[in-house]
Amino acid sequence: MTTNDHHPVTDEDIRLYLCDALSPDRRAEIRRWFSTEEGQLYLSEIIDEDVARILSGEELQSSEPIEIRPLRISDSTEKNKKQTQKTIGWWLRHAAVWIPAILLLAIGGYTYYNQQQSPEFAEIYVPKGDMQTIIFQDGTKVILNADSRLKYTPGFKLFSREVELEGEAYFEVAKNKIRPFTVHTSGVDIKVLGTKFNIKAYNDESDITTTLNQGHVRVSDMRGEALELFPGEQIVYEKKNGTMYKRSLENVSDYSAWKTNSLCFTDTRLDHISKELSRKFNKEIVLMDPSLENSIYTISFNNMPLDSILEDLTRISPVRYEKVDDKILIYKIK
Repeated sequence: MTTNDHHPVTDEDIRLYLCDALSPDRRAEIRRWFSTEEGQLYLSEIIDEDVARILSGEELQSSEPIEIRPLRISDSTEKNKKQTQKTIGWWLRHAAVWIPAILLLAIGGYTYYNQQQSPEFAEIYVPKGDMQTIIFQDGTKVILNADSRLKYTPGFKLFSREVELEGEAYFEVAKNKIRPFTVHTSGVDIKVLGTKFNIKAYNDESDITTTLNQGHVRVSDMRGEALELFPGEQIVYEKKNGTMYKRSLENVSDYSAWKTNSLCFTDTRLDHISKELSRKFNKEIVLMDPSLENSIYTISFNNMPLDSILEDLTRISPVRYEKVDDKILIYKIK
C-alpha cells in the first residue's frame, strides 16, 4: 500500500490516523490514499471480512446500538499505546458492519468520522454552488451534485446497502454479490451489484433519469415494472404519467460531466439550462420572457465561470442579461 507520493501505508499508519496522532502532512497523505482505488478496496475488504466471519459463526454481534467515541491520544506512554491498539483493532474488526464510516470531500480535504448507530436515516445535504464526494466504508464512492440530499441507514444492513437520493449523484458502487446496492428515489428504485452510473432526481424536474456508464443496473418504477440498463443507455421516468422508457446515448459521459465542473447540454430547453446554472453557481436566474423557456440549445461549458457562460449564450442566441442584486435576469432581444 502506497500513497500518491510513493510512501508506504501501513496498518500502523491507519491506526495512528484514526487516533489523530499523525503529523498534518502525513494525515493529508492518508486522506488522499483513502480516495484511491487501493484505499477504497482496503475499506471494502474490512466489511467483507466481518460478514464472512459472522456468516461462519465465528463472531456474532449484538443488534443493540454500539457507540464509538472519537479516539485521541493525549499521553504517548506504552500503556496508553497498547490500550489504544486494542481499541482500534476491535473497531476495525467489529464496527464495520454496524457503524457507518465515510469520507467527505470538503474544502479542506477528506474528513474521516464515525457516527453513532440509529434506526433513523442519516442525511447529507450539499447546498447550491457546491459538490461533495462521499466514500462509504464498503468502498462505494458517491459524488453529490449541488442542491442534493443523500439519506442512508447508519450501518449498511448485513445483506443489503440502501440509500435515498433527492437531487443528482454519480455512483461508483463497490461490487458485492451478497449485498446489493439500492438507490431509492421519489419515482424509481435502482438496484445494482457493482457499477458506475448517474442519477438525476430533483423534485422540481419532470423526469428522473438513470444513465449507465459501466456494469448493469435494474430500474423499477412504483408500479413494479422494471427495465434492465446496460452501458451507454439511459432510462427516463416521467413523473406526470408514471411511465418509463429506455434510450441509447451517443455520449453517455456528457450526463455526468458536472462532476468535473463541465456542463453538456444536447437539445435542452433554456429553462432546464437555467436550473442547472442556478444550482451550480447558487444564483437565481429568471427568464423574463416566457417564450425563452422553450428555446433549445446544444452547448457545452468546460469549467467556465458563470459570466463567461452567459456571454456565450448572448453570442449564439438573441438574448441579453443583467444582474440585479443577487439575481440574473435574461431578456429576449426583439
